[in-house]
Amino acid sequence: MSAGGSLLAVLLYPGVPFFWSVWFTLTLVIVLYQFCWKVFLFGRSRRWQKSLLALSRDEGGEASRDQFYWVFMVPALNEEVTIIDSIERLEQVKAKHKRIIVIDDGSEDQTSELLAAQNRPNLQVVSRRLPDAQKGKAAALNEGFIELLKTVEEFGWPRERVIVTIVDADGRIDADGPRYVGQHFEDPRVGGVQMLVRIYNLRGALTWAQNREFKTFGYLYQAARSSWGGAYMGGNGQMNRLTALEQVATPDGPWRDRLTEDQDIGLRLLANGWLGRQELRARISQQGLNSLRALIRQRVRWSMGNLQTLSMTRALVRGKIPLVGRAEIVNFLFMPFMQAVSGVATLGAVYVVVSGSVELIPDGETTEAAIVVATSYTLAVGGVVLASLADAQHRGPLAYLRSFAEANLFIIYTWLMWPVLIIAPYRMLRHQTAWAKTDRESLEPASAETPSSR
Repeated sequence: MSAGGSLLAVLLYPGVPFFWSVWFTLTLVIVLYQFCWKVFLFGRSRRWQKSLLALSRDEGGEASRDQFYWVFMVPALNEEVTIIDSIERLEQVKAKHKRIIVIDDGSEDQTSELLAAQNRPNLQVVSRRLPDAQKGKAAALNEGFIELLKTVEEFGWPRERVIVTIVDADGRIDADGPRYVGQHFEDPRVGGVQMLVRIYNLRGALTWAQNREFKTFGYLYQAARSSWGGAYMGGNGQMNRLTALEQVATPDGPWRDRLTEDQDIGLRLLANGWLGRQELRARISQQGLNSLRALIRQRVRWSMGNLQTLSMTRALVRGKIPLVGRAEIVNFLFMPFMQAVSGVATLGAVYVVVSGSVELIPDGETTEAAIVVATSYTLAVGGVVLASLADAQHRGPLAYLRSFAEANLFIIYTWLMWPVLIIAPYRMLRHQTAWAKTDRESLEPASAETPSSR
């Protein structure tokens, strides 16, 4: 840090050991930056939501839907609990032209037998067997992609009118999803549309928090990105134009062997000039994790996947994305590092107070202390509150109050995830990239499965 920065650190935190004074100053800069960035994203997300309201008044949604050929690709490895439920729900999706391709990736439970018993005209099963099977989700999707190309040739569909949708074996797409998504693909520049992800097995605090997390991601970050065409693709419910996938494909296929192959392909589409959008009017519901250990393991994998995408930073910055989009991508990719700095600062604050280096509330300075606490709360929680409020727009005052309360509870969940920031880099340094598949939970009766659309 420069001499001026060091002097600022000492002035801002008198009595605090020099190292922590400098660290706190760096953290303050990061927190201020992130807060201002979320204010900006909040404004852009409002703009996107207004544009979706305008699209909803367009009565041409069904016509748009029926001009596309919808292919649903379902990778399945030991999915006996959910696979038939997923297929049945895909059969209910309202689309005049559709195909369901299930890739059985060498399942060792009853998945293969269940699929063999199906007699559905729209269903095609691709069976992979050991030793070629179980080499990752990307490999399974690429083999399904080969079969997809054969199907497109057989039916003679124009490639730019073929929409490839990835559905995990626990995924449940809204039946009207293609009606809304088709409106975006009428723009030939759009290469991918991500549906809003929700959790349907809401059994406790953890799944509630994951549901809130996905809403925050969709309504704030993704909605804001959509306003300039830079929305990311997720694993479940990503819909990509076939010609866009072919443009980024390697000899093995579009998907690369990455821990988060969905994020990887979405960023590659953006780098190649395709637009990405988030659809908030249609969703895909999936199972959340009710085990903290399993959840942390999943988020470590996601975090490691994010670290893998850092190698794409230069290509993305030099790509055809608008300047604001490039800035947002860099911000998002490096956010874990900024979160780590803030987390260490919190531990440092506890240390300097416990060690007696400073008093938490100096005698006779309660007013000043109250101001400091209020300011700290605004900076620490304000961004989370804004993110939570983003999905309350157009739903009235009570929705805003509820979202405000949820945001303060959600803070606890974000701290539970802090160990991920340590474990992920550690595993990357040790080249530990092998993962055990998370088991599915038993399904509940249909009446209790799906949360409200908002």
